[in-house]
Amino acid sequence: MTAIAQTDNRQFASLYVAIGGSGPLNRLGRRIVRMLAIRQLRHALRAMPDWLLHDIGVNRSDIDNVAVRVVDGEASLF
Repeated sequence: MTAIAQTDNRQFASLYVAIGGSGPLNRLGRRIVRMLAIRQLRHALRAMPDWLLHDIGVNRSDIDNVAVRVVDGEASLF
């Protein structure tokens, strides 16, 4: 398992974890990482003021769905 955590005051903290294999522990690891990434993005979006959310095209009521879609790679914020 390779984990790289990068934080910067100018951007959101990003977490990249590459887990190989398909065993039960690997699947569990990927699920945990996904859950943490969604949680981190939700927290960052909820901390934004309404005008900034409007600028990036996100309604406050859609934050939960947007976070899941972005982490799953189905959408992007920018």
